[in-house]
Order: sequence, then structure tokens, then C-alpha cells
Amino acid sequence: MKRHLAMTRVGARMGVLAGALALTPAPVVAAPADPAPSSQQTPVDPAAKAAAEELLTLIAFEKTMEEGAMASIAAMRSGSVIGRQVDANPQLRLERAKNPQAWDKALRRIGALQADAAEAETKAAMPAIRAAAVDIYARKFSAADLRGFIELYRTPLGKTLLDGLPQVMGNTMVVGQALIGQRVAPRMRALQPKIQAELAPLLPRKSGK
Repeated sequence: MKRHLAMTRVGARMGVLAGALALTPAPVVAAPADPAPSSQQTPVDPAAKAAAEELLTLIAFEKTMEEGAMASIAAMRSGSVIGRQVDANPQLRLERAKNPQAWDKALRRIGALQADAAEAETKAAMPAIRAAAVDIYARKFSAADLRGFIELYRTPLGKTLLDGLPQVMGNTMVVGQALIGQRVAPRMRALQPKIQAELAPLLPRKSGK
């Protein structure tokens, strides 16, 4: 992105295009430096793990996770995510202003491509995210606690579960974010030729030498 600011008029179009190709959608979630905070801990109690599996089914864990991710993917699909990134680049923002309707259509097409890739990888990552969540729940709560939560979800014992949920869900989101981010990134790189094809007609034609 820095290079094209110093390019000559002959290379300006390629510089702008390179800037466009550098644009990738904001990840559905950001990957942390340590995606597996519990990887070095002792083995999980199998009884707690089985209870955690049952509890996650009861609380519709995957549905909740997917609904949260789909909100971000919907913004991506509308073209607003890549649109904000285009507008953050002065040269691209200038080009977009010259022909906003054509740019908006192209950005929606790009957004749809990106959202399709992100949605597919998000859904594909769900089994791994659930497995990580089971591990996190089983480490946070004992098997007896987990079974009590299942049987007495709305009783005072259930409050223990609710008190622990912020930390448990926070750790689960960390792992989920990393897994989705790792899967989406290569898909986004693979879309660059299609993004280039969408944006090329909108950029100034090469002139001079």
C-alpha cells in the first residue's frame, strides 16, 4: 500500500490495483496470538466431558455461535466491509467517487464471494469449535456440576453456570475466532484474481509509456 503512493504516472494504475488487491475483509473474528489457551493443561475428566457435550446440546451451542458469526458475514455480503476498506484508501475512494454505482455493484459482488467463503468455512469449523467448547466447559466445571446444570438449569445451581459463562464463552470465542480466521484467510487469498477482475474495469487505464 505504501509503494503505490510513490509510483510514477506510468505505474499508477498498477499501484492502485495492487492496493485494491491488498484489501481483504475484516475477519469474522480476530485470531489471538494463543488460539489454544488450555492445550498445556492436564487431561479432561471423561465424565465432565460427556456432561459438557450434553449441556452444549441443551443450550443449542452451535446455533448461538453461528448466529453471532452470521451477523458479521451479512455485513460482509452487503459489500459494506470491503467498501469501508476501499474508502479508507484515498486513491480508491477517489476512483469510487467517479463511478459510485459501478463500484457499489462490484463491491457487492466481491462481498458475496467473500461471504460465501466465510460462511462455508465458519460452518465447517463448527465441529472443531464445539470440541474446543466441550474441553473448556469440562475444565471449568466438574461432571457433577454440569449434570446439575442440565437437570436444574433454572434453579439456584443454575446460577453457578451463569456466573461462569462469561469466562467459558470468552475462552470458547477465542478458540472459535482463531479456527475461523485460519480457515477464511486462504479462501480470501484465493479470491484475489476474481477481485482483480471485478475492479480492473473501474480503475484508470494505463497511459504514457
